[in-house]
Amino acid sequence: MHDWLYELRLFALEQLSAMRADLFLCDPHRVIVTGPSPLRGRLLDSRDIRSGMALIAAALAAEGESRVTPLETVERGYGSLVERLRALGASVERED
Repeated sequence: MHDWLYELRLFALEQLSAMRADLFLCDPHRVIVTGPSPLRGRLLDSRDIRSGMALIAAALAAEGESRVTPLETVERGYGSLVERLRALGASVERED
């Protein structure tokens, strides 16, 4: 038996693939990731907390600039996110 999967998390896989991640979706419960692959920055859509945080992690590892919107989606579960990432040495900005 599998846990229920929030369908919008699969949307993040499309975005990671667009960043040039090498992904293969086996079924809604399994993804094969081959790598390492150099990721490229891009505009990212954070539709839920968990996949949004995964996209932020990918953006931090990517070459070039990435923009993650809406950031509020992720901040519901990770308060003061920008400040925490800066404290870790990340080069991040909040756009209003």
